[in-house]
Amino acid sequence: MRWAAAWLIMATLVCLGLGTAGLVLLRLSDNRGGEQVVGGAAVERGEGARVGERAPAFSATTLSGERISLAELQGKLVVLNFWASWCGPCRSEMPALEAAAKRTAGQPIVFLGVNVQEPPETVRAFVAELGLTFPILPDPTGEIARTYQVRALPTTFFIDREGRLREQFTGEMNASVIDRRLRGYGE
Repeated sequence: MRWAAAWLIMATLVCLGLGTAGLVLLRLSDNRGGEQVVGGAAVERGEGARVGERAPAFSATTLSGERISLAELQGKLVVLNFWASWCGPCRSEMPALEAAAKRTAGQPIVFLGVNVQEPPETVRAFVAELGLTFPILPDPTGEIARTYQVRALPTTFFIDREGRLREQFTGEMNASVIDRRLRGYGE
């Protein structure tokens, strides 16, 4: 009888976990048309992000208060990384992203980190802990992540100088993966 109670408890916990994961994915996958401004981020709503097509336009305010618009970055390679502080692979790849951002400083390459759905104080603590210097864009409602159809973290988009999505990389990148991609897009 004890094993039946243990199995019931375990099954309940698994169902709760799957239900929570489903709600998170549902929030990230919600995709409506039109432009929407939520939480200080303005995004172009449409079909989402597709490799080979123009990257969806957005603008947002960095942790330091600077307004960044993707349209203003045309002519530069943009490395757009979606992450969260609770994500182990996100934490692991951040030093490689920071090193690449520092190494390419002065070149027409911009690294942007989009934090998905965390409070600003959590984001600031994470950025300070890891010593990140590239621009961090809070996305407290997940609106930018939904526009780019981010389904897992970390996810990184490489946007070429003409504003087209060249590649979407889902999962943790290390220094050699980042460097190969930057060379492939004319670092």
